[in-house]
Amino acid sequence: MPDLVIPATDGFSLAATHFPAAPTARLQRTVVINAALGVPRQYYRAFAGFLADKGFEVLTYDVRGNGDSRPASLKGFSARMSDWACLDAPGVLAWARAQWPDNKLLAIGHSSGGQTMGLVPNIDLIDGFMAVAAIGGHHGHWHGLKYLPKRIILRFMWMILMPGLTHLLGHYPGKRLGLADLPRNVALQWSLWCKHPDYLFGDPSLDFSGYASYDAPILAFSFKDDTYVSADYHQSVIGRFEKADITWRNLAPADAGLKSIGHFGFFKEPLRDNLWGEAATWLEGV
Repeated sequence: MPDLVIPATDGFSLAATHFPAAPTARLQRTVVINAALGVPRQYYRAFAGFLADKGFEVLTYDVRGNGDSRPASLKGFSARMSDWACLDAPGVLAWARAQWPDNKLLAIGHSSGGQTMGLVPNIDLIDGFMAVAAIGGHHGHWHGLKYLPKRIILRFMWMILMPGLTHLLGHYPGKRLGLADLPRNVALQWSLWCKHPDYLFGDPSLDFSGYASYDAPILAFSFKDDTYVSADYHQSVIGRFEKADITWRNLAPADAGLKSIGHFGFFKEPLRDNLWGEAATWLEGV
């Protein structure tokens, strides 16, 4: 697939990939995929290719500090998690609108890429978006005694481990701990959000007007076997889009004929013949 460099709104260069629409199936629809925290754009290659075969122009990209948009060293690299929504995503959306001005512009947000869509200053460019596992990360959303160990572990991570290592090393060495390496202020802002019962909505530095004003359709998928966020609290973020026409799909793996889906499974090949088709049909119909 063609690799691109797309500027964020502050001029930062973002690595991106364009999956061209199949010429015989072109739909006049452009889809921008906003990745989950720490997930490189290549993770979405199979799903992006599937949509391109269906007739969509598809863009994937790496936010600053991640994937091919990462500097040689994260130590001292200046970026906040909110920069991904406030600077990177709007740059890619504006580029996509200019590139295909006659197409409807659609977005897909996975996890943090969907959680923060309301922070995107030009969200009004989007004719509809699909959220996947975009649920608040506060540990208190895990209810019941059986989740007590999980709550303790998460509380330790947000309160002590992540901020402690980040201050000590100048970045968060998450790859060694099974997550992802993160720039200093990305890790600190994320831990701040996760410590608050309202997640990112407890951060007074952010502008939440996009959540209140956005009135286009949303398709939201959440999964009951998600071990990263509690699907029982699936409206914790997307429910903030009060004017949007929201379609909720809070599913158990068996609903899709699988044993597991979890936080990352939606974008894997086993869902090609069911939920991917449902997503493509919805995106085409917006």
